Amino acid sequence: PQAVPRRFPVAVALLVRDATHRIVDLLSEAKAIQWLLTPYDERRREPGLVPRHPVVVAWIVPGTLFDDPAWPGAEAGMPAAAARLARRASAAQWLALEGIALVAFDPPADLI
Repeated sequence: PQAVPRRFPVAVALLVRDATHRIVDLLSEAKAIQWLLTPYDERRREPGLVPRHPVVVAWIVPGTLFDDPAWPGAEAGMPAAAARLARRASAAQWLALEGIALVAFDPPADLI
């Protein structure tokens, strides 16, 4: 069968943070933003598509945030780059359940 285009209306709030921010603060900010913006969500609902979260919050953070071994997802003995990716993937999974999208990037050295 031929694919049929489908609309996925979404409202996304962006939080751009550096590695100095605590995760607990990012989580509380994200939840506060979702709580504050949800009453203003006036997107047209698509039939058969039930949004899990009225407002998605995207964290835009440096990838170095996931160098911390306290993040779950990496196994002992993994190379540093692989461990970072494993931690990012693990974090993305559980944050998605909270309506939080994760965008991790590696900034150029002259921006740090």
